[in-house]
Amino acid sequence: MNRTVAADAALAAALFLATFALVPDAWPLQVALTAPLAWRRQAPVLVFGLVASAAFVQLLLEIRLPADIALLVAIYTVGAHTGLRRLLAAAAVLEAGIIAYALSWGGFLVAATSLTIGAVAAAALGVVMRTRRAQVTRELEQAVALARPSFPEGVLDALTAREREILMELAAGRTNAEIAGRLHLAHSTVKVHVSRILPKLGLRDRTQAVVFAYETGLVRPG
Repeated sequence: MNRTVAADAALAAALFLATFALVPDAWPLQVALTAPLAWRRQAPVLVFGLVASAAFVQLLLEIRLPADIALLVAIYTVGAHTGLRRLLAAAAVLEAGIIAYALSWGGFLVAATSLTIGAVAAAALGVVMRTRRAQVTRELEQAVALARPSFPEGVLDALTAREREILMELAAGRTNAEIAGRLHLAHSTVKVHVSRILPKLGLRDRTQAVVFAYETGLVRPG
């Protein structure tokens, strides 16, 4: 079970316990209302349909359970994790249920208005969260793109065979002394090669040299 499902399962369990404490005799319907919420982010529309169906059954059986919270969580999730078309469809279904609920038990204006306002607020909050999440994702992608050096095609051609060999050693994380020992060169010679490699490739330091070596395919992971 991943963290997302675990967190949603905890929410579902908390809602079940809250409703069970209020109406302990109707636990099967309470399970139907709350259990689907454990997968709300994996299948938002399906979960909304299951919760709304359980709430409708509650209406038909005239069992007064506090289904509002489960419904609002479900409509929020649809707003936060699906597109506008599905959200509008879910909102239409929910509003029809709200009107049926109010007409069945009386108090049309009070019941319909309060639950409708709650549903609109929950759906709007979901849309805001989805928009913000998309914005953060774009900003992260842009930051990664800016932080990643851009290497023109054929840039390796600027290096000699020996310089490429030393760059591969740099990519392996070896020091100048270690490179000198492996390639049977003087330490000063390696140092000179490294000082030439970096400016040739437009790199600032050894860390960028490692990134360059992997991104150009000079060396490969493993």
